Amino acid sequence: MVRHVWFAMLVVTVAFGLSATAADSMTADQQAISNIEKEWTEAVKNRNKAFYEKYMSDDFTYISEEGVFLSGRAAYIDMAMKLPKTAEATGAQEKVTIHGATGVATGKFTVKDTAGVTITTLYTDVYAKGTDGWKVVASQETKTK
Repeated sequence: MVRHVWFAMLVVTVAFGLSATAADSMTADQQAISNIEKEWTEAVKNRNKAFYEKYMSDDFTYISEEGVFLSGRAAYIDMAMKLPKTAEATGAQEKVTIHGATGVATGKFTVKDTAGVTITTLYTDVYAKGTDGWKVVASQETKTK
């Protein structure tokens, strides 16, 4: 019995150790995109138009969880500024991969508006690295069940 307790403690210790070092093992490019994703979550909460202007390419493409297709940063900003006021927004299960000058971020996004309506989506965001750093060029969301 004692051996099982020690084994369980070892498994928990290793699991926590691995999750703590996962963020540490990200490359600089992965970390940069991860930071942009976190800022995006905050931008949704705060309606931060400056964030969208800084990190979205002019030709940004967005496909919403409802299948709405938007073309261009200005169209996305217009839509984002008209959304219901956000009470909470969180990201989870993020994964960032880099392929040369292209990055892909996937994860889960949950938003709750001030009326209490909660929507959770899975997302794929595609980034391109240019002389001015990483910019998101496309995003697609899918509702979760």
